[in-house]
Amino acid sequence: MQIFALCEFHRNEHVTLTTCSTRAERLFGSLAVSYFISKPPKGACRLIVKLRVRRSRGFLTGLWSPLLPWGDLVMMRKQLLTLKRLAERSN
Repeated sequence: MQIFALCEFHRNEHVTLTTCSTRAERLFGSLAVSYFISKPPKGACRLIVKLRVRRSRGFLTGLWSPLLPWGDLVMMRKQLLTLKRLAERSN
């Protein structure tokens, strides 16, 4: 999360982060990630993640583009499992 800066935050609702590093934007494009908390009935909750990518038009981005969705999938899964573990530990 070091390449991101806090863009918007509403306590117990959502957090939105955007890329703050020009180096990261050259490699991956402009990124925004939002985490939304959905509260279904019976006291449970669900964390929903939305990732928005606007690819830059550089040579490196052209090489990375086919691989980025798979990398995002692996990294996002690890991140969500970590958040789940931390949330369950605090209860």
